[in-house]
Amino acid sequence: MTRIMERGTESSPRPPKTGGPPGRHAMMPPASPAAFLALLLAAPAAERSVEHHRKTLVASPDPAVRREAAAAIGEANSKEAVAALVDGCRAVDERIVRLLPEKAKALEELETFGLSRKLKPASPAAGGGLVIDRAQYDQYQALLQRAQDVETRIMAEEEVRRAVIAALAAMTDEAAVARMLAEMKASRLWGVRSALCEAAARVPGDAVPPAIADRLARDSDARVRGAAAAALGARDPAVGPALLLPGLKDTDWRVRVETLKALGLLRRREGLDALAEALRTEEGRLRAEARDALVRATGVDKGDSPDAWKIWLQSQPDPLPPPDSPDPSAPVADPALAPNVTVAKLYGIPVQSKRVVFLLDRSGSMSEPAAYQGEADETAVVKSGRGLPPIPPRPAGGRKWDVATWELSRVILRLPDETAFNIICFDHEHVAWQRSLTQATPAAKKSALDFLNAIKPAGGTNLYDPLERALGAGAVLPPPKAGPDDVDTVYIVTDGLPNLGQIPDPRTILDKVRALNRHRRIAIHTVWVGIAPGTVRPPPPPPPPATGLDPNPPPPPPPTITPEQEREVGELFLRLLAEQNGGRFVSR
Repeated sequence: MTRIMERGTESSPRPPKTGGPPGRHAMMPPASPAAFLALLLAAPAAERSVEHHRKTLVASPDPAVRREAAAAIGEANSKEAVAALVDGCRAVDERIVRLLPEKAKALEELETFGLSRKLKPASPAAGGGLVIDRAQYDQYQALLQRAQDVETRIMAEEEVRRAVIAALAAMTDEAAVARMLAEMKASRLWGVRSALCEAAARVPGDAVPPAIADRLARDSDARVRGAAAAALGARDPAVGPALLLPGLKDTDWRVRVETLKALGLLRRREGLDALAEALRTEEGRLRAEARDALVRATGVDKGDSPDAWKIWLQSQPDPLPPPDSPDPSAPVADPALAPNVTVAKLYGIPVQSKRVVFLLDRSGSMSEPAAYQGEADETAVVKSGRGLPPIPPRPAGGRKWDVATWELSRVILRLPDETAFNIICFDHEHVAWQRSLTQATPAAKKSALDFLNAIKPAGGTNLYDPLERALGAGAVLPPPKAGPDDVDTVYIVTDGLPNLGQIPDPRTILDKVRALNRHRRIAIHTVWVGIAPGTVRPPPPPPPPATGLDPNPPPPPPPTITPEQEREVGELFLRLLAEQNGGRFVSR
């Protein structure tokens, strides 16, 4: 019966005969009484099925069962199914909100415990390293497990949300699509409206793009407006750039970032001209985003000159064909073409943002010899002036840590005064230079250099926790309106795969960061720091004595893994982390 209801072809009414009262034959039932009865019963049965799955989606304690319920509702392809999925989306968001205080408490307890303050050096006979007594070790593990459990439950809810969006995106029935667009406008919950925008990117219908554009222009919440801009960019390039242009005037930089990217994806003259004009009106990261969007769309680089871009575009077809490039999604703009602009670079990646956080790995392996020792054209002495020490032409030592701090120190001294920045160094825990972004005054730069010089590498690799902090996402939702001092760019320098923290698994980190950054729109750039060729690593230390335990023993690599294999896996992880979050990746 469900199949008959959905397809509506097995038992169609007879065509009307000529003559007789108007509409008489159009109201006649099907010839078969059984088929007519099936039509009468099918709709109520289907509605009962949707209602059953809706209750499961909203109330089941098992996330896997709720994901299955979302998929089953999506198969109904009806306006009732849309209403049920909207209820499911609301329930997911409510669950996440209820979990956030629990997560905040778990993180606070871990910070209060202060693992680093309880570690003590082990004797050489015990293999060196850091140890902690058994009772404190057990207490730390219990606190860490609590934080991991809460995060696991939050991620399970995010998976249900993705299942709901996928089910909404599969809607094709005209009445179902109309219900989606109505909910997208009328729902009082920003999470529901943004989810419907994401789903609408894949929903057919001429009425869909204007409805999404209405949310971009009129929604009160920047998170929804950003989702609308992304949805328009993800649709067929036939979507006119005019629908996106209001996003360029948005007061929230996150919406403008997504609009710039979307206009580039459409490759239409009107949108590309608007991107060229953004080179004149935007600054910092947003100017870089406009230029990168132009380069990705065209396959050429005309620098930061709006006029140069517009003159070139006048001679090109509209719309532009896809660029003849092996990786057109990669930003390839060359900052050297920017007129009269000196751009600091971290391992070759330009630092153009004015609100930036640097994450620097200080784990024990950063004491190993570095493969990259600096390039000839990158090693000139920085004449910092204003009482700040110059940076030497080469690192003071050949360790990964020496090169990394040298690279970052050069960037810090070159930051414009109007730039706000912070530094977070991480091993098994993390420590921040400042509690929030700080203006790059001479005094702040000197303080930052002193902070770096005082750190010594040790411990394991907990990447997720400091990254979560840098994104401003510890136990809070993304704000409805971005502040002028919010971070918009993060740089990560590391030499190893994560193995500690709330989320120690690299693949899970990728999924989680995508979810966290969906509405924050923060660019994440990554650098893999390699070990010098021919370096022989010492064998792992013997088991710790009964009087102490290493709370973060980095798991020794399997006997068959080589530095080359380790590098291959690490590079893949960091490459994906950057690509999925609008950043660049380099390997050194």
